Amino acid sequence: MRKSSWIGIGFFVAGIAFLSFVYFPGSGSDSDIKELYDFSSNGLTLNVVTNGEEFLEGDVISIETTLQNELSAPVTYDERCGEPITITVNAEMIGNELIQKNPAAACGEDESKTASMISNEQLSKSAQFDLEIPLNEQETTLAPSDQYTINITFYPTAQPAFTAEIPIVIKQQNTQLVNVNEAKKLAMQSYKAKIWFEIYRDTERYLISEELPYLKDNEWVFTWHAMNIDQANSSSDTELIVKEGARVE
Repeated sequence: MRKSSWIGIGFFVAGIAFLSFVYFPGSGSDSDIKELYDFSSNGLTLNVVTNGEEFLEGDVISIETTLQNELSAPVTYDERCGEPITITVNAEMIGNELIQKNPAAACGEDESKTASMISNEQLSKSAQFDLEIPLNEQETTLAPSDQYTINITFYPTAQPAFTAEIPIVIKQQNTQLVNVNEAKKLAMQSYKAKIWFEIYRDTERYLISEELPYLKDNEWVFTWHAMNIDQANSSSDTELIVKEGARVE
């Protein structure tokens, strides 16, 4: 085989490797994986790099963001205590966020100030998250396997908030945590819930809504609201809160 043929095969193999890197989704367990995302809104562009789309026990989610002002005029924004870009990772089925490594210190709203980005100026932020959620004020627990969303938000003062969402998947087992669906069944079977639903399940009079369950103080918390369809009788609106133990005994 001639030398030129070997060169051609070399370029072909390199091309296949490049396509595999760009198009095949990867797991966060592979530190070389880079997923790239681009968003734009009202003259602002946001570039996001993550280390995967699927994460397994022991992985850490890494997120890097760069926001650029592509307008010809400055953009004023809420500095939010020195953190103009916020990054969170939220579960779709429960109302808890993943725990961020080395989060910025909390501050009050009255401490927040405004700042300005000139044309073509960039703001950057990176964040890392363990695959854990708070069990109580002192302890954490492995986050349930589920669909999650990376939420990135920037707050201009003269425009709507610029929000980007990136779906990811977490796959891991937590044998120490009661499954949220099993806990909900127990909550619905409680005497308190049965009495409440007997009173408010009349769909001609009440509209029942349900909040996302969340984990707090070693318990799953379930909340329902009943709103009187006749707004003139809003005084009869009520809510039901039922708590079930979250630790496996």
